[in-house]
Amino acid sequence: MINEYDSVVLVRCVEGIPAGTSGAVLMVFDNGNAYECEFFDGEESLGTVTVKCECLRLVERYVET
Repeated sequence: MINEYDSVVLVRCVEGIPAGTSGAVLMVFDNGNAYECEFFDGEESLGTVTVKCECLRLVERYVET
């Protein structure tokens, strides 16, 4: 399961944000069936959207230091 603060990438277009866009998970809903994510183009935020689990791929787990 993807967790809060993990790095993710979209595997399909969601709300005008293209597949391949990187983001971070802000909240987890319904035991991982959906996520609130913020997506970025470089350092610029493209906004936050709620995304179903099948639209995301985990890139890197968040590790608290």
